[in-house]
Amino acid sequence: VEENLKEHLQLWLPYIKKNGLLVIELHTLKPEITAKHLGETPATAYDATHGFSDQYIVEVEVFHKICNEVGLEVDKELFKKYPNSELATVSINLLKAK
Repeated sequence: VEENLKEHLQLWLPYIKKNGLLVIELHTLKPEITAKHLGETPATAYDATHGFSDQYIVEVEVFHKICNEVGLEVDKELFKKYPNSELATVSINLLKAK
């Protein structure tokens, strides 16, 4: 999944270098966090609905790591996650080429 995301972002890199890219991304949570907060997060439903349609989502931290590996940086001033806690399943990111 991570390699696929990396390849996808590499294809977009020429366009991102020119203008940047605003991304609203859905995320999963680490299984330990989901298990600890059953019923408090939509992560299980998101994993199921996206998995059934071959759309595999990654944690916020993993998304940022892959962006960094591709040569993209997340504008930390504009970065937001919802909710603003370890239960974040949505993020807003402005990606720029390094």
